Amino acid sequence: MRSIRRAAIAGATAATLILGAANVATANENTTDKDSNKSTSSVSKDLKYIVNPPKEMKNGEKREGGAKNLSARIGSVLEADQPANGARLFGSTQDYKQEPKWAKAMLAVTYIGAIGSILGLVVFPAYNFLLANGMLPWSPR
Repeated sequence: MRSIRRAAIAGATAATLILGAANVATANENTTDKDSNKSTSSVSKDLKYIVNPPKEMKNGEKREGGAKNLSARIGSVLEADQPANGARLFGSTQDYKQEPKWAKAMLAVTYIGAIGSILGLVVFPAYNFLLANGMLPWSPR
């Protein structure tokens, strides 16, 4: 940093991003479930609706053939109502056969993200350094 002013702006920007993300992550409003008088979060109430849609909609129409919205169909395909066991996914003996499809998909996304991080943090910067300094046979110098 060339000046203290730039360092202060960079620090303030980083703090704003960190605190802004924390506020979004902790924003969980509680609602009361009319059926059982116990407090449930709005997120779990929405997931409960997607996994087990009501037989009758609010306007009195009957629901035919199960869920009609896209997220509910994706949830049923990925077995969203089934719990996953982290020890079976990440443990020393990995057994993927008993896990639901959504857990397998998240595991694949995790592996792809780890590979992308290694490429972006190590391989591509090293390649760029070698290319920029003319150390590769196809360098433009």
